[in-house]
This record gives sequence, C-alpha cells and structure tokens, in this order.
Amino acid sequence: MVTLVVTAGAQETPLSAGDKIVVRLSGVPNDDIQNVSGEYTVTDSGTINLTYIGAVKAVGFKPSELGRRISSAYVGAQIYTKPTVNVSISAAASNPNRRVTIGGKVRGPGPQVFNDGMTLYEAIISAGGYNEFAKREAEVRRDGKATVYKMKDVMNGKAADPRLKPGDVVTVK
Repeated sequence: MVTLVVTAGAQETPLSAGDKIVVRLSGVPNDDIQNVSGEYTVTDSGTINLTYIGAVKAVGFKPSELGRRISSAYVGAQIYTKPTVNVSISAAASNPNRRVTIGGKVRGPGPQVFNDGMTLYEAIISAGGYNEFAKREAEVRRDGKATVYKMKDVMNGKAADPRLKPGDVVTVK
C-alpha cells in the first residue's frame, strides 16, 4: 500500500525545470528519512535524483502526482513497503516559470510569485492593489490570447474570478 500526503490545493500546477521542491518521506527507518527528505531542484532534463532509486521524472507532473511516482518507485524497487511521501513546491520565486507578471494601473507592478490556485483578484492584490487611475478592468494574456475582465463584476459576484497560470501577463486598466 502506498500512502501519499498532499499539501497543495486542488489546482496544482505541473512542475517545470528549475522548480525547487521539498520531498518529505516518512513511514520508513529514521536514517532513511534524513537521507531522502530535503529540497531538490528539477534538472534541465526534467528529473530529480533520489537516494536508492536515482533519477525520477518530475517535469510535467503535479506535486501530488510526483509523490505517487516516488512512492511507487520505492515500493517497486522493494526498498520500502509503506512509504509516505509529501511533495511541495519550495522557493517558487527562484523560477521565472512560476511567476505571473502584473502591470498597468497597480501600485507595485512587476513579476509576482505564482501560487497554485491563484486568481486574478489575488494577483492584483499581491501587486499592491489598484492605483488611483485604475478603471478596474484587467487584461490577461495567455498563450498569445488576451481576455479582458471587468473586476467590478468579479467583485460583486456577477462574474467568476479567473484562475491564473504561471507565465500569465496581467495588465490592469
């Protein structure tokens, strides 16, 4: 049986090269917990290198999925029988692929650390909120497409607060 503990929200984002992640192992001997648990950086080739099992592909997998892969690898190699694995993203600010850029009529424009499940309104607030010239409209650019949102409608429940993705560019009008 494989046990997995997930601390990320339901809107996890797949891992990218350069992401720093924290792997926590439990349900195994204490010495092994110390040997395996720690911070890892996803390599340019898309893997992390773990004690006893070597390279495990991480790119493209959500943290919870990677946790299951690690657990299965340890069980499959007959190293552990019931490992508990917790994978979370660490130091997201160090990877430009884990940012959203916010500009326009906000108090603190610039790159912001992306958090799983981040919404447009949360991103605007993380940039210091609207400045005194803002019309409270926001344009989100993703994959070459732009969508404009009337934030007044979002705030009074007439429209949904859209979830952002890493790499989105937000311009507040």
